[in-house]
Amino acid sequence: MRTLILIRSIVILFLFLISFATIGNAVDWLPIDPADLALKDNPARPGSHAMILYRNEDFDDVMGAASVYIRTKIFTDEGKRYADVRIPWHANHYSAIDGVRGRTIHPDGSIVEFKGQVFQKKQQQTRDYSFQVKTFALPDVTAGSIIEYQYVLHWQAKKPGMWGQWAYVHNSEWVVQDELFQRKAQFSFKPGRLDFFKHAVRSVLLPADAKMNQRNDGLITLDVENVAPFETEEYMPPEKEVRGRVMFFYGLDDLYDPDKFWKSQSKSWYSDAEQFIGKRQVAERQVASITSSSDSLDVKLRKIYDYIQTLNNYSYGEDRVAPEENRTIEDVIRHKYGTRDELNRLFVAMARAVGANATLVRVPARNNALFHKEWPSFYQLDLEFVQVKNGNEVIYLNPGTVFCPYGTILWEQIGAMGLALDKSGPAFIQIPVPDPSASQIKTVANTKLDPDGTLSGDVEVTLTGQAAIDRRIPALNMDETARKKIMQELLQEWLAMGADVELSKVNSWESSGPLVATYHVSIPSFATMPTSRTLLRSAMFAGAYRNPFVPTRRIHPIRMNYPYERIDDVKITLPQGFHVDGLPQPREDKNALAELVSTCKHENGALHLTRTFRLLGLFVDQPYYSAVRSYFQNVQVTANEPIVLRNAGTASGK
Repeated sequence: MRTLILIRSIVILFLFLISFATIGNAVDWLPIDPADLALKDNPARPGSHAMILYRNEDFDDVMGAASVYIRTKIFTDEGKRYADVRIPWHANHYSAIDGVRGRTIHPDGSIVEFKGQVFQKKQQQTRDYSFQVKTFALPDVTAGSIIEYQYVLHWQAKKPGMWGQWAYVHNSEWVVQDELFQRKAQFSFKPGRLDFFKHAVRSVLLPADAKMNQRNDGLITLDVENVAPFETEEYMPPEKEVRGRVMFFYGLDDLYDPDKFWKSQSKSWYSDAEQFIGKRQVAERQVASITSSSDSLDVKLRKIYDYIQTLNNYSYGEDRVAPEENRTIEDVIRHKYGTRDELNRLFVAMARAVGANATLVRVPARNNALFHKEWPSFYQLDLEFVQVKNGNEVIYLNPGTVFCPYGTILWEQIGAMGLALDKSGPAFIQIPVPDPSASQIKTVANTKLDPDGTLSGDVEVTLTGQAAIDRRIPALNMDETARKKIMQELLQEWLAMGADVELSKVNSWESSGPLVATYHVSIPSFATMPTSRTLLRSAMFAGAYRNPFVPTRRIHPIRMNYPYERIDDVKITLPQGFHVDGLPQPREDKNALAELVSTCKHENGALHLTRTFRLLGLFVDQPYYSAVRSYFQNVQVTANEPIVLRNAGTASGK
């Protein structure tokens, strides 16, 4: 994603004004090869729904714009979806998208020009940015058609710079791989003509035969052919880490020295945070109003945390634009609201006021990208949370995240390399992975089996830590009907198909405590009776143990989200006259990746089934995929092991 970087202008008195001019008003359409009109399939990848015949992207940081041209061949009806074009963009970073043109060329050579409307939809709005999408549909597309379109993207023009002012410079990026196979693609980049700015280039996973060149005038070009499509897989690393791309960075003299770069950036972040935290007396007054002098340090920190969680958080919810901007923690206290980072900084100030050693830590959002110290881009470390040291104990906290329990940080932050903001300079730290018990899914079921094989009864599901956050944050702007649907579907996917699930109650949606839901369920044919013997599965919630790694082939490494613990405790009262002929053996399967412990017991006319699964490992390299796949396949198989019952009123074997 192309982003905006902020660089101090300290050298020149005037930067020329760059208008919104395009770098190529509409360009002529390229000639159509008759062989492409007749093409029935992708010879390099037979069976494709579509392929990109030609793609060109030219980035010009002098003019502040990029032109995009894409020509695609449609092979099947399913491939017609590529005629619905979506162009995502940050309206605050980019000033406009114009020059949109398109057309459809049929196999007989006839052409239908795009004369429709280009729609714009706001996806997300905050004080700092507006994320929008432009969409349009190319006309009269059929299997065999060629479609092509072009547009020009402008980013914010540079303004005249004076001593001590800020100049805005765009960070361009080529996303080389597409979801479609590309027969040929060409890219170019013209750096901004700012003598005191330097630029650096970094690339990820380019094709082996990629040709990148830099001309004497500074223009950088890249030519690639027969580029494989980008394939997504479940539990893969962030797309940016495994998708071919080229990035361009601007900076000053420290651009080529990572140690100097991060030292300078750390100092800047620290200064900015301390300026926002401000005078200690402000935090001390607020602390005095919510804590007692007799409270222990731990109690004081928890009270501060709970207080901050009550403030209005403008990083979440539909309304993300605060009425007034906060410049210091005093503003946050007075307004009783703040963004995620502002609330985290308020916590640091108040924690220091009670004697705690508290600081801020910046990490990458692990769901979006990993940290590369050698890359000179401070946008890598875009999440901020709190570290508190108490002797040998280190606690990581996220008071600025709604519904986040004390002592918990989001899964996007765990297991990542981070930067603790310290006045003495950069302090890189590895954020630990928490114990699975910090995020727990617990199910308790009290059920009875009817003679016809129907299982019915009550179920209680308790979610803690990240497992609860995953449901609460998406439900923040939902009505009760939509929230109910979340919890209905949660249990439904664990149970057998055809299960009737009735949600009775949810304890509290807006809390950082356990999320508890109670249900009444009825599962027809949970037990099957092929003969006089009755078979039922040893795991009532077998759907929770489906193997997520079904394909035999794997491209990317495995990156799980967070460690968790699942505990199932199920009681099944058997019908009168039913006896147990066979129970699965107790299991205890533990390794570095996960642990599984299960038991099946028959006591006083009832089955007592327990199953505990703990996910421990989050990162597995691709060569070990086969072993991971086999392990999870075994977990799924054991969840479906049968329990054998016999009705005493029926002769055995009949």
